[in-house]
Formats: sequence, structure tokens, C-alpha cells
Amino acid sequence: MPWALRNGRKYFYISQRDGDKVRKIYIGTGAIGRAAELAIDIRKERQEQVRTWLTETAATYAELDAIDAELVIDLAAYLYATHGFVLNAQIARRVIKSKGVSMIEGIPKVPLPPIELARWNELRLRASRGDREAAAALLPLIDQHPELKSRWGDLSRIALNRWLTLIAGTDEVALKALHAEVMDLIRPLRSDTADPMEDLLVRRVGLLWLQMHYFDVMVADATTRTPREQEFLVKRQAAAEKAYSEAIMILRDFRAGVKTKLGRRTSRK
Repeated sequence: MPWALRNGRKYFYISQRDGDKVRKIYIGTGAIGRAAELAIDIRKERQEQVRTWLTETAATYAELDAIDAELVIDLAAYLYATHGFVLNAQIARRVIKSKGVSMIEGIPKVPLPPIELARWNELRLRASRGDREAAAALLPLIDQHPELKSRWGDLSRIALNRWLTLIAGTDEVALKALHAEVMDLIRPLRSDTADPMEDLLVRRVGLLWLQMHYFDVMVADATTRTPREQEFLVKRQAAAEKAYSEAIMILRDFRAGVKTKLGRRTSRK
């Protein structure tokens, strides 16, 4: 205990580590000791509040990350199998490994029997790394189960709705305004090809733009937060900016690849 009783009087001490030893430092007695004790209690309470905020906030973002990671893995696997694009899905694989979407409420399950589900999970992870054998085996499985592609659209919509709800809460007016802003952003990015894959990539650009601006606001409003909380938000901001830039490059490379393939087909004719 920080209080020590000697000759009927209480003296307040604090413990301080000095190398391998712990020294007790005398602070005072009476009002001085009580003030020091109160200050320590306030600091401990604030530290606990910070830990709680970090834990709860990280859990919220982890769930949102898992939804996006599920989609990224599938897109990376499919794009490599069909166009030879090798997307950087390392972070997505790490997220899926630590927290998949199976326990997240409201997320559509993969519509496959257990044996095929295990095979699908193995093939898509391998194909997302650029494994040719896995990519070749992946396409027949997708052809047999076109509902897998439908799930990608569901994941994209759910991810956007979760982020909109996180930002706007229960304010329906703000939610609709944010949704309209995202749609206005991605509308010029859409081409006339009506390619479902391109549409998914465009929508993901909009989703990551929303995330990026969300963290911009969070960092700007974090002046009253502790250094630990600010550091956490700044890291999330940097990650969102990087993901947004990569999503734009992926869309650009996809379009370039599609045009190249179409050009080759036209020249053959």
C-alpha cells in the first residue's frame, strides 16, 4: 500500500523502479499525501479509459476490416486467375487469419458444402498469392457455383453500409447524404463496359475514399485524446490512404488489361 502508518501518522509513498530494484519515494503526509493519492487514482482511471477505448475501437475496425479482407482475397484470386493480375493481398490474408467473417452477424455465408468450402478457401488463398495451379482450379469451381460472385456484390454493399452507419449512426439524413457523396465520387469512374468486376473495383474505391476521409476527420478531432489514442488513429489514417491509392491503381491496371485483351481479340478477327 502507498500509505505507511508510523507512530500513529500516515505517510504517503510511491514505488519507483531503479534498474532491478524498486525504491519507495516519500511524498508527504496529510493533505499533500491525499492530493498525491488522488492524482495517481485519476491517472489510473484515465489509463483504463484509454485501454477500454483502444480495445473497443480496435474491435470495431477489426470487424470492418474482416469484411473488406474477405472481398479482397476473392477479388485477388479471381483477377489473377482471369487476368494474371497479382494484387497485394498480404494484409487481407493476415486479417482473415486473425479474424474471419464467419462470426460476424449479418454476413452471408459461403454457399458451399463443407468439403467444397474447405477446397475453396485453400484455392482462393493460394491464388491470391499468385499460385497458377490454384488459379486454374479456381475458375471451374466458380463456374459451378456462380452464387460465389453474387456474394462478392453482397460483401461490397455490406461493407459500405457498415462504414456509413459507423459514421452517421442513426441519423438517416446524414447517412443518405454520405451515400450520395460516395455515389457522386464513383460515378465518373464507371465506364460503359458494364463489367461486373470493374463495378466491384469502382465501388471499393468509393468505400476506401469514405474510410480515408473518416480517419482524416477522426485525426483532426483527436486534439483532446492521449498520445496513444492519436497514434492509433494516425496509423489507421495512413493505412486507409495507402489502401485507397492501391484501389485506384488496381482499377487502372484492370482497365488496361481488359483493353489489351480486347485489342488482341479484335486483331485476330
